[in-house]
Amino acid sequence: MPTTKILTISGNRFSRVTSRFFYLLGCVLLIGLSFPSVAETRLPYDIPHKRLGVVTCAGSNCHGAITEQTTTRVLQNEYVLWSREDPHAKAYKVLFSPESQQIAKNLGLGKAQNSDLCLDCHTHNVRLEFRGKRFQLNNGVDCEVCHGPAEKWIETHTVENRPFIDNIKEGMYELAHPIKRAELCYSCHVGKESQFLNHKLYGAGHPRLRFELDNFSATQPAHFVIEKEYDQRKGKYSNLQIWLAGQLISAQYFLENLLNQQIRQAGLSAEPALLDCHSCHHPFDAETWQAVDHQALDPGVLRFNDTAFYMIHLASTAGVLPQGQTLLDKVKLLHQASEENWPAIDARARDLLSVITAIKKDFATISVSPENAKKLMANLLRAGQGAVVRDLMLAEQIAWGIEANIYFQQSSGSLSGSQIQSIDSDLNGLFELLEVEKNYSAAKFRQIISRIAAKLA
Repeated sequence: MPTTKILTISGNRFSRVTSRFFYLLGCVLLIGLSFPSVAETRLPYDIPHKRLGVVTCAGSNCHGAITEQTTTRVLQNEYVLWSREDPHAKAYKVLFSPESQQIAKNLGLGKAQNSDLCLDCHTHNVRLEFRGKRFQLNNGVDCEVCHGPAEKWIETHTVENRPFIDNIKEGMYELAHPIKRAELCYSCHVGKESQFLNHKLYGAGHPRLRFELDNFSATQPAHFVIEKEYDQRKGKYSNLQIWLAGQLISAQYFLENLLNQQIRQAGLSAEPALLDCHSCHHPFDAETWQAVDHQALDPGVLRFNDTAFYMIHLASTAGVLPQGQTLLDKVKLLHQASEENWPAIDARARDLLSVITAIKKDFATISVSPENAKKLMANLLRAGQGAVVRDLMLAEQIAWGIEANIYFQQSSGSLSGSQIQSIDSDLNGLFELLEVEKNYSAAKFRQIISRIAAKLA
């Protein structure tokens, strides 16, 4: 079977259709497909094995070849792609920038490159006893951050016909599984526990975290090949399934952070980073409030960031996920509890977490059909023309959801290339509108979504 490389062009102004077409080729349509069950995840940080360092993987006969190899099941130039094209390789160096140094100074941390608060996301900041002789902190977000510590599997993972599960048992991380990928990526890109990006960091100048799993997977410089053997070893997953997993884990981490006493302990109210940023940070002449059923809050009341829950609701009512309207009812109760007291908030948060946990547990049984995808698209387009897009962060997720859905439908033959090409300029305009927060206009967002809906109708 011919191999398909997931190709993305980072930094170039290719159309969204062109750049994501190659990603689509690497995604397999999911129709009634069963997934392995999702066990309790240990993230790579938590696995107590030695980290051997990037140099261990960078030999020319391993993953350090200058050009792609065709005689093996891997490209063998993975190190070169990572070091030259992947922003993760430069994450540690970012800490030396004037902006990072100023943030650290504002927080009284000294040098950013010496602070665990910064290092925990910008590099592989594991304890000294888990650093091998060739491990280097300055490699940034390196191979073992994502693939797991290599001590137990470095010698055996290249053995011909070795079951992939054997590598997993020895500490390799199962990145191909949507839920496990989401749990790892969101641990930094949304944050949890000690890696939580709190409001002090934002106030000191840290950029707002913007993330959606499918989009960022597509724009990541790919260093692997999708082919028959890869599917057999690691499973087949569509890009829309990856999108769904990201929303579930985003919701889970939000609730766990809300319930975390260490995150909560320092303030007079809820940690502000858990709120909708733009319920405070907006110009006075902007559209700031309209009645939204699932929030049921008066003007001026601070709102929790319920973005992931609303996206899960749209998927649920399209038949993609269970727990349809029930989920949004529980979100409404959480918002109402925010005007009561902490015991009420905790009770509602735990109730919501039980729903998310149940959906996650049943992830193996979830399937996506072309019919469900069409219903989900209708929900996304309807939401994109409604009151909820007063919130920039929700508008972002709606836009990313529409994009993920479009390419899922293309893979199923529900949308033709010419149909997608017709809305390409609208998609570009949508994301340009979202690029600079102060330029965002809910009215303009609705206008663009209305054009897309009309063309897809």
